[in-house]
Amino acid sequence: AAEAVALAAMGQLYAVDSLLDAMVFLPSQPGFGDANIQLVNVALELRAHGHMEAAARAFARSMEGYRALPPDQ
Repeated sequence: AAEAVALAAMGQLYAVDSLLDAMVFLPSQPGFGDANIQLVNVALELRAHGHMEAAARAFARSMEGYRALPPDQ
């Protein structure tokens, strides 16, 4: 997650997309949360640096992940 945030800050969007694809399969990490939270953090970083379309894609991936969770989570 930290690497994806750093790449987002540097505008390396292709590398960010590649990491986002892999992040959805990662287990929760202490201090970072689950993959959906990490996707939101990357999306916020992308948005902060003016990469609105990439941010929207990251937010959408996060929402897909939340929708896939069982109702009790």
